[in-house]
Amino acid sequence: MKLHFNKASPYVRKVYVTALEKDLADRIEISETNPWTDPADYHRVNPVGRLPALTLDDGRVLTESLLIAQYLDGIGAGPSLVGKDAVDIYARAGLAQGIMDASYYAVIEGRRPEEKRWPDLVRRQMAVIERAVGLLSVSDGFDMGDIRAACALGYLSFRLPDQGWREARPDLADWFDRISERPSMKATVPAG
Repeated sequence: MKLHFNKASPYVRKVYVTALEKDLADRIEISETNPWTDPADYHRVNPVGRLPALTLDDGRVLTESLLIAQYLDGIGAGPSLVGKDAVDIYARAGLAQGIMDASYYAVIEGRRPEEKRWPDLVRRQMAVIERAVGLLSVSDGFDMGDIRAACALGYLSFRLPDQGWREARPDLADWFDRISERPSMKATVPAG
């Protein structure tokens, strides 16, 4: 399998953390991809152009991080990362996904030329982050919901370090610091 990868992407990170947690790293070739350069070879693989994409050994391509992670969870070693209480896990995963999406949109909007920025969009996304972080819960283990929460909080720390989630949720900051010591989290710290 080939994972189209960019280490700064929180969407790629949650997929690769899943792969590492499921002992699949030795079955996955990493293909560094910068979607912002509009690479024609990548567009042949994933015409949407977003990351990640996973090319399977038979040539089929999976896109969308949630679907890729679910696929990897199903073929990897060990117990399922969804477990018995799928509704709770998916609810936490969805909230974490919202944090990740809002963070990403705020970062991208902040990169536009000043005269073309839409400040109301950034304010709206920051409000989404604040509300969602306030409600985010985690488990005692490390399931799909926790992976998404850790990757969302990691992205906030990486791209929006002044957002203030740590001060607002010291319990979550403590959890994040502990979970960041997992080998899968250490191996996927964003860069770029």
